[in-house]
Amino acid sequence: TSGKASTAAGLTAAVVKDEESSEFVIEAGALMLADNGVCCIDEFDKMDPKDQVAIHEAMEQQTISITKAGIKATLNARTSILAAANPVAGRYDKSRSLRHNVNMSAPIMSRFDLFFIVIDECNDVTDYNIAERIIDLHTSGTRASNPSLVTQYTFNDIRDYITYVKAAVQPKLTSAAKEHIIGLYKQLRLRETSSSSTGRVSLSSTPITVRQLESLIRLSEAVAKMYCQEDIEIKHVQEAYRLLSKAIIHVDQPDIDLNEYNRPTVTDEPMEKDTTNNETKISVDEYKRLTNIMVYQLRKLDEEQENENQSTVVMPGVKRRELVNWVLEQLADEINSLDELARKKVALDKIIDRLVHVDEILIQLDKRTVSQFGAATDGKTAATGEEEEDSEDPDGNNLYLIVHPNYATEDQ
Repeated sequence: TSGKASTAAGLTAAVVKDEESSEFVIEAGALMLADNGVCCIDEFDKMDPKDQVAIHEAMEQQTISITKAGIKATLNARTSILAAANPVAGRYDKSRSLRHNVNMSAPIMSRFDLFFIVIDECNDVTDYNIAERIIDLHTSGTRASNPSLVTQYTFNDIRDYITYVKAAVQPKLTSAAKEHIIGLYKQLRLRETSSSSTGRVSLSSTPITVRQLESLIRLSEAVAKMYCQEDIEIKHVQEAYRLLSKAIIHVDQPDIDLNEYNRPTVTDEPMEKDTTNNETKISVDEYKRLTNIMVYQLRKLDEEQENENQSTVVMPGVKRRELVNWVLEQLADEINSLDELARKKVALDKIIDRLVHVDEILIQLDKRTVSQFGAATDGKTAATGEEEEDSEDPDGNNLYLIVHPNYATEDQ
C-alpha cells in the first residue's frame, strides 16, 4: 500500500454497515489482511501523523483494538512492516541525523527494528549497472534472458523455505545467549551515555531504549530460524547485534563550513582580512559538542534566574560576549597558545551565527525586546526607549541569547 493514500481505518480496520443485514461489521485493513505476513508501505513519510499513530498498537503489541458502533474487539495483526520513506528535502542531508531527514515521529521510529539509509551518490560503475539493468528489463522483460541473473534457487523454493522456517522452527534462548544479549544491550546503553556526558555525538539514529533490546531478541530469533536451529546461540546473537549496529550508525557526515553564513555588519566600511580565520571548517561531532555546551549553560543560567527571582520579571538569556568567554574557559585545557585562542574565539562567533540564523537553535534578542524587560543594555536606555549609537558594539556582542523553546538537545 501507499502511505499517502492510506488512512488509519484503511491500515487497521473499519466498522461499516452491511447493506444486506443493516448491521455493523468489521472490515479488515491492510495490517489485518497481512496477518502472519509482511505489509509493505511505500511513501511512509507522506502519511498523515494521525494515521501513523493508528499503527502504534499493531507494531508494539501485534493487535488492533476496535471500539466503535457498539463493537468492541481485539484482532490479531501479527505482521512485519517494511516501510520506505523519502528524505524531507528530496536528498539526504549527511550533516543531520536520520530523524531530521525523514518526516516520522520519534514513537514510530522507535518501533522499527532496522533502518537502512540508501544514498544516491554519483558513481560511474553503479550508474552504468543500474542503467544496463533497466534497459535489459525493457528490452526482454524476463530475467532468464540474461544468464548472469539466473539464481540457484527459484522463487517457489525461497517461498517454501520461508513458510517452513516460520511454521516449524521455534528457537529458544539458551542461558549463554541470554547473558550475551544483556551484555550487548548494556554496551549500547553505556556507549550512548558516555557520548552524552562528554558532549560527543553518539552513533545511534534513535535513543537506545528497551525497544532496542526487544529488537535484538527478535533479530537473534530470526537468525536462528534462518539456519533452522532450535536453540539461539551466541553466534546468532552476535550476527543480530551486527545488523542492529549497522542500522543505527549514522552515514558519514561531512565537515561543516562555518563560512556558509556571513554575519552582516552595521558598518559600510570594508572589513580587513582576518588573519586568525585559518580554520573555516569544523567536524559535525565538534559542532554538536560545542552546541550542547552552550545550550546546557544557557538553560542552566535560565533555570537559576527563575529560581532566584520567582516574584520578579528578569532579563532572560546571556550576553553573547559572556557566553563566548564562558565557553573559552571550559575549553582552556584544549588551547595552548594565543593564536589558537583567537582562532577558537572566531570559530565560536561563527558557530553562534549559524545556530541563530541557520539552525535556529538559539534566538538573539534585539534591543527592542530587551527594553520590554526593563533592562538597561548597551545601545538602548530603558527610561526613554531611544536607541543610541551602535558604534561601540558593531558585532552584537552585548545582545542577549536564549535557547529556542522547542529545541531538544540532540545526543544523536
